[in-house]
Amino acid sequence: MRSFFKYITFILLVFLSLHAGAQRKTFLSKSELGVLFGGTYYVGDLNPVHHFRDSKIALGLAYRYNFHQRTCLRITALTGTWLGDDNQSDIAFNRNRNLSFQSRFYELAVGMEINMFKFRTNNFRYGIS
Repeated sequence: MRSFFKYITFILLVFLSLHAGAQRKTFLSKSELGVLFGGTYYVGDLNPVHHFRDSKIALGLAYRYNFHQRTCLRITALTGTWLGDDNQSDIAFNRNRNLSFQSRFYELAVGMEINMFKFRTNNFRYGIS
């Protein structure tokens, strides 16, 4: 009977120590990594009104480090292609002008996010961010 209580005490101590370690904030627990996937298109002189015409795929990565509950640093890298062509224009002057371009772009952005209100997932009291 004594060994049974020793065994139960040992198991409880192991589970309590695992739980205490899980609550510790580490670099990985404060970090988030994401993949961005979407589309890009050009709206300007060569395409003034047709949204989503000649859409191309855009890819990117996002990293976020949470300093604490209300502030974090965000870094994103994005790449994609834009293109425009006067041949597809509805305006005769633009078709006669016959301009076109295609450009690959790379974007690197750094930003700071600040939550003015408390936010906790699955808590309706602090549901607004």
